[in-house]
Amino acid sequence: MRQENLRLKDMNREQDQTLEELGQQLSWYKLSLDNLKDESTTGRVWEKDAEVASCKICAKEFNIARRKHHCRNCGGIFCDKCSDNKMELPSSANKVRVCDNCYHFLLERNSKM
Repeated sequence: MRQENLRLKDMNREQDQTLEELGQQLSWYKLSLDNLKDESTTGRVWEKDAEVASCKICAKEFNIARRKHHCRNCGGIFCDKCSDNKMELPSSANKVRVCDNCYHFLLERNSKM
């Protein structure tokens, strides 16, 4: 009976420690999520179509065949080839177009979380 009591106390202590660790992780993830939401609502300004003549990555000029596309993360204008990635962003419920630069940056940032 005494051994059973000690075993149960040890088990209770381990479970309390696990709950505390999970609580700390939850707090950290909540802060990270809040930071992402803040970043997504900082009022990024989309570039105006009329002010951009070429892709910001490959520098190829836009024409009838090479159309302009806005990155939904940074607001820049890119050609289809340099912005053919789709990702979920905190500001959108669905996957949206992002440029190659933002895609790689967001993948790296998300992998560290």
